[in-house]
Amino acid sequence: MKLEVLPKESRLKSVYLAYMIYLLLGSFGVHHFYLKQYKRGVVYIVLFFLPILVSAFISSKNAIESLFYVFWGIMLIFLLIDLFTLVFQVNNYNREHFSTEQRKSIEID
Repeated sequence: MKLEVLPKESRLKSVYLAYMIYLLLGSFGVHHFYLKQYKRGVVYIVLFFLPILVSAFISSKNAIESLFYVFWGIMLIFLLIDLFTLVFQVNNYNREHFSTEQRKSIEID
């Protein structure tokens, strides 16, 4: 039987952990930071906090509500996409960062 062993300094990302982070901190984009997708994580943070920051400078209640609906609606669409594609994102990360040359094969009897 063959086992593939990764070097100590490299660790595969877990689909289970990615979904746990998604469920707990997904609206902040932390699951993207876990997968080292920093630009996407920053987009989530901006979509979450920008309406809050802008609302401090807008006096119209209707404009504030519209702003929240637009930005958080976009974020909801992104979160729904991530719900169904997170497995593929994790697998893609593992495939890109851990090629077969980095793995060592060990024979076990």
